[in-house]
Amino acid sequence: CELQDISLFENGKAHEQFVTDDEKYVLVNSSFVSNSGDKLKFVSERLSPLEKGDIAIVMSDVPNGRALARCYLIEEDGKYTLNQRIGCLKFSKELSIKYMYIVLNRNKYYLSYDDGKKQTNLKKIQILSCPIPLPGVNEQQRIVAKVDELMAFCDQLEQTQSDNITAHAQLVEVLLTTLTNSSDHNELQNNWQRIATHFDTLFTTEHSIDQLKQTILQLAVMGKLVPQNPNDEPASELLKKITAEKLQLIKEGKIKKEKPLPEITDEDKPFELPSGWEFSRLQECFDV
Repeated sequence: CELQDISLFENGKAHEQFVTDDEKYVLVNSSFVSNSGDKLKFVSERLSPLEKGDIAIVMSDVPNGRALARCYLIEEDGKYTLNQRIGCLKFSKELSIKYMYIVLNRNKYYLSYDDGKKQTNLKKIQILSCPIPLPGVNEQQRIVAKVDELMAFCDQLEQTQSDNITAHAQLVEVLLTTLTNSSDHNELQNNWQRIATHFDTLFTTEHSIDQLKQTILQLAVMGKLVPQNPNDEPASELLKKITAEKLQLIKEGKIKKEKPLPEITDEDKPFELPSGWEFSRLQECFDV
């Protein structure tokens, strides 16, 4: 049947809006519908046609040239006022209102309209002429019960997935921390083997891969990513060469002499360095 065969339709009107904490009046607009009934309180002496069991439907503000029904089922008593471009559908008491909500709510097969424009608006005639698949009332109730059952199952799956994602993120964080806490390259290799065994299951999300990247960079600057060679020239000698180079550039007038910065204390050092490494301030190595 068509929607006009089983329902009455009323349109909202523009309202002068005054925000208030008074919950007696609720403005039903596109935000109210899209956010599942997050109440916006407004003062209005004009009572709306919406009552418990009615369905509010957004008729505008649908991008991409295709309008799908965005509906909200009024399930509690209250004083509602419809904003402009919001429709109200009232159904026969013989019908299961929850079944009608299942049919209409974001259902691309029934209530949809494409006029080829970037901004799509539903018209009253398009809503009322919408074809509705209508079973007997007993089957409507069975469908609603089964949908409720399966949606509850979906909610459980969603919660389980959320818990698994949280546990996965915590596990990745703990394992990567063991790498940065390694005392040297050899201990790092042992800790890495535990991760490498389960690499394909640990690093499957964008967040976990980003954590791995940050850990690699952190290990690099802590001197743990590659083995140390005691025969390498220590960084203290490198700093002496840089200082001599800067003094020569100052003497030649190519750079200006800088004010000396305070020495780096143990409190300034974020972690312990390997033998042969030094902490230095950027000013000692660069000319800005």
